[in-house]
Amino acid sequence: MQHRLLTRCLYVVFCCFQVVKPEATTCKHSIPWMQAFTNEQFIISFKKYQSEALHWSSFEAIITVWDPSLISSISLRNPKYPTDFLLWNLQWTSESQRIHILTQISEHIPEIKAISRNQLMQGQVLSASNASKTPFKASDHSQTNSVNGVDYVKDAWQRGFKGQNVKIGVFDTGLAPSSRQHFHHVEDITNWTNEQDLVDSNGHGTFVAGVIAGSVDGCLGIAPEASIYAFRVFTSESVVYTSWFLDAINYAIYLELDVLNFSIGGPDFEDLPFVDKVREASSHGIIVVSAAGNSGPYYGILTNPADQMDVIGVGGLTEDLQKIASFSARGLTTWEIDSGYGRVKPDVMALGVNVVGQTSTGKCIQLNGTSMAAPLVTGAVALILSAMTASQRQQFGNPGFIKALLLTTATRLESRSIGSSTLNNEWHHIYEQGAGRLNLSSALSSMELMMKQPKVVILPGALDLTDCPYTWPHCNQAIYHDALPVIIHPTAVSSRLMVPPEWIPGVHGDLLDVQTITNGKFIPYTGAIGLYISVKAPVLEPIVAQGRLRITLENAVGADLVIKIPIQPTPPRHKRVILWDQFRNLQYPSLYVPKDDLHIHTSDPFDSHGDHPHTNFADLWMALRTAGYAVEIASVDYTCLELSKYGLVLVVDPEEPWFDSEIQAMTAAIREQNVSLVVIGGWYNLDTMNSLEIWDTNTLSHWQPVVGGSNVPAINQLLESFNIALGDTIWTSFPLHEGTPDMFVESGSGIVSFPIDGHLYFTQLRNITSKSTFLSTALMDWKSVPVVGSTQVSTKNGGRIIVMGDASCLDSINSTGMTCFKMFLELVAYALSSTPLSNTGEWTHLASNPLLAAIKPPMTQPDTELWKESKVLGPNKKPGQCLPVKKTR
Repeated sequence: MQHRLLTRCLYVVFCCFQVVKPEATTCKHSIPWMQAFTNEQFIISFKKYQSEALHWSSFEAIITVWDPSLISSISLRNPKYPTDFLLWNLQWTSESQRIHILTQISEHIPEIKAISRNQLMQGQVLSASNASKTPFKASDHSQTNSVNGVDYVKDAWQRGFKGQNVKIGVFDTGLAPSSRQHFHHVEDITNWTNEQDLVDSNGHGTFVAGVIAGSVDGCLGIAPEASIYAFRVFTSESVVYTSWFLDAINYAIYLELDVLNFSIGGPDFEDLPFVDKVREASSHGIIVVSAAGNSGPYYGILTNPADQMDVIGVGGLTEDLQKIASFSARGLTTWEIDSGYGRVKPDVMALGVNVVGQTSTGKCIQLNGTSMAAPLVTGAVALILSAMTASQRQQFGNPGFIKALLLTTATRLESRSIGSSTLNNEWHHIYEQGAGRLNLSSALSSMELMMKQPKVVILPGALDLTDCPYTWPHCNQAIYHDALPVIIHPTAVSSRLMVPPEWIPGVHGDLLDVQTITNGKFIPYTGAIGLYISVKAPVLEPIVAQGRLRITLENAVGADLVIKIPIQPTPPRHKRVILWDQFRNLQYPSLYVPKDDLHIHTSDPFDSHGDHPHTNFADLWMALRTAGYAVEIASVDYTCLELSKYGLVLVVDPEEPWFDSEIQAMTAAIREQNVSLVVIGGWYNLDTMNSLEIWDTNTLSHWQPVVGGSNVPAINQLLESFNIALGDTIWTSFPLHEGTPDMFVESGSGIVSFPIDGHLYFTQLRNITSKSTFLSTALMDWKSVPVVGSTQVSTKNGGRIIVMGDASCLDSINSTGMTCFKMFLELVAYALSSTPLSNTGEWTHLASNPLLAAIKPPMTQPDTELWKESKVLGPNKKPGQCLPVKKTR
């Protein structure tokens, strides 16, 4: 069995950290640590807190009975304080022995909550063109009432609200003791790494702490009287272990800190010990603020812990505070895509460009990034807490109230219909800005009323799908009868649901079927409400249905989520599309799915962009909508769908295979019901996959891709009865041979089998299958290769099939910025209504140019670990699970 390694980008200014970690989740019927572990460090989590010595004493007593040689512990950095975990070195054993030992421990020690691998993160500081370290002149903002774009700060100071008696933990690169002179209150500086020095070799932690509470003239912090507790969790080489975070957060809980600031994070939300520990801090009443990340303008690549519901996730604004900074990470969250759809994030926005802070020597400089925006919100939270009385803080100084207050009072950015690309626009929709810009003045003025009458707060505050582009992407398509439900996941901030949400119809609201899925209790303070909205009956003309979703909660006044949704007449069959078979895509970080583009594999090998029509394929989705096609997203397998309703089924870059019953259903729909199919693949080659295996320095093992850029064997199995197949030679258009082609290929497959009378589109490509050539431009062995095929199925009521060997020209995040939407829309029109293709002279009719029959296409699934996260492969997997499985985190 192979082992798992993931890359996590932990943004410290613009730092990228590589994470080496084990499987966080596996097959639903296995145990998370049942992997081929060859290293020995484990986190043993317990259900209660006590001293490390007591935990170890009881643990040792049981282990000794089995095998005294297994006893080996690692002392934590702060063993005198209570803890809920041990760090244990399991001595070198065989895999079967290891599994047996861990199973026995889990089954026979009821005090144990979980066993996880201790995760190693490695990285280095990278330069960034948009990071400024220019000196800042104190006079630049001296005449304003704001500090670093946060309004009302100086008025708050004059009213006596300066963050006094608020304890803030800064989890970062540290703070040198010599920097105490630049703060009024540095209460504690601790080091949780394996290095001995209390230093900040990077400077990032000092800057972040200074933005919160610095006292340097010219770059004062937002809350200069707040008490800073600096937690050094990164070494000078930017290395950090999960256990260091756990130990440090435990100490923060022990100290009863009020706020934690994380100007760090990464896309791996499956580091469950860390995720659970952050959630535990929130449940203890600690407010957690975290940077959303610097991966913008791309969608769906938020960082953790900012993407957690209980955390205040902060995005970055431009210097005028009117636009979202290009680097600021956007939603939607990808935790829930497998269960239908993600949540709105970030929560609020703050200045992210030219933020003023201090160096360790007390010099004022400017830096960019959401790392700089997060401490602005942290400082504002400190001012709010210091404006409360002691009794008010006891009751309302918790994550639920503070987050609700910030969401309610944030200033919505203006949404403009400017720009046609998701990467260059001023839409400022809910998945980009959340509730909007931090508004300290409004928060302070609204605080008293909210304390007198607590209420549940919902993000987004309303679902008005007539408000475009603010409610993009939902506002871009009216719903209609007989369509798959529209799925939206609002986040409610409060304590606990008393009764299930109630739909109260308004004008035309009786036409809507509104179903909700919740887990009842919101832990801690927040919870997602899954909305599944469909239309009960057809309409003859466009209307707007309205109503309210009443949410009743404990300890708060209930709230009504106002919903307005346009309804349109059901479109004719030739205008209906399933876009797309989302069931076929695996979500990062479940397994090692490599990049679709091998040219950029060395810098970031993981396909982490979601492959969703509202993340990296959003521009393709927009192009289809602009062309007038209705689009539905299927998160279930084909046996749950009535395929005959649709003119076209679209499969983009699949990683999952198909059930046999799905293949039968799709084949029948194509041959007998005039359903067309468009399948877009990617590169696939076993030797190349093996060459991309990664050496995991934490486990001393190799981790291999579970598929190629796409699951070509699965595609070939789906299309086998139509004599269509993709090959396992990897082709590229780069460097571009001549001019700009109608379709370019970054790393794709050629078509090696296609029916006679079909048509193929050939283009000049270079073979990059060999590891020695796929990153080289020296070997220019160009060939004319078929990469697109179209065919009419020759049955009485047959549909059409389109096959493409690469999806890169349809992906918003391709390396060239070029697209092939024009050509693709022609293919869609042909598939739906037999509209003749333009430039037919460039297409080759196979009767006169047959493919080489000697090429044998890949048809068999390779022996990889795909089964562990697959919805199709593996034991007890079966079709017909027609409600998306809701994952809980």
